Parts: sequence; structure tokens; C-alpha cells
Amino acid sequence: LYSFLNRITLQSRDDLAEEDDRGKVNLMTIHAAKGLEFDIVFLVGVEEGIIPHARALEESEENVEEERRLFYVAITRAKAKLFMSSCRTRKVMRETIECTPSPFIEEIPQELIEIREDEDPVDTAEAEDFFARIRSTLAGKG
Repeated sequence: LYSFLNRITLQSRDDLAEEDDRGKVNLMTIHAAKGLEFDIVFLVGVEEGIIPHARALEESEENVEEERRLFYVAITRAKAKLFMSSCRTRKVMRETIECTPSPFIEEIPQELIEIREDEDPVDTAEAEDFFARIRSTLAGKG
């Protein structure tokens, strides 16, 4: 594992850009995404206590402003589509806690937001269809 992590860490962004990116997903932190853009961005865990981080809320208003700037970085990485998600409940250690969406979402103009709350689980075929529609939309934009 150690040698694998060293090898992939040493690859530059140029090395990675040469590869065929079709069908690949980049998983990264908000910090790592600075300066990059992607057609589609999924931002998960957009919940109070995560964005902004609970520690920032406890420390100072200055830290909350830095968290707000990081959120701005995250939402501006998307060129075509941005999907944000939050949980109703989350398991922390052995306890299940209730979650609320990040207060930063309230700062986004309402006409730019489409809220979707599904009570029913999504089956595999429905998820595949959803992502196929996104891919075809992006392929059509040329």
C-alpha cells in the first residue's frame, strides 16, 4: 500500500490529463479541487457540522468565513451541473444523529436551486438511467 500511494502521489496532473477520462470519477477534497473545473460536480454531505465544519462553528466567525469561501470554491467547480446532497440522519460512532442541510445553502438564490426529496430508495436501473441522461446531455453540448 505504501509504495502504491507513493507512486500515485508522485503523478502530476499533466500525467493524469493524458489518460482517457471517459467514464472516470475524480474523488477529491474541496481544497484539492481549487483551480479545477469539471462538467459535473457532486458535493455530498452538505450538512451543518460538515459544511461548515463543526470545529469552525465553535472557534470563531473568522473560521466560518473561511468555510464559506471553501463552499464557494466547491460549488463553482461545476461547468454544467452541480448536485448537492445531505442526509436526514447520519451514523456517528454508534449513535444515529439527525442532520440539517448546511446554512450556506440558504445563501444561494432560490431560482438556482431545485430541491428533490425522495422517500423511496432508488433502484439500480433508475440510477443508471439518471446518469445516462446526464452523460447524453453533456455529450450533446459539444
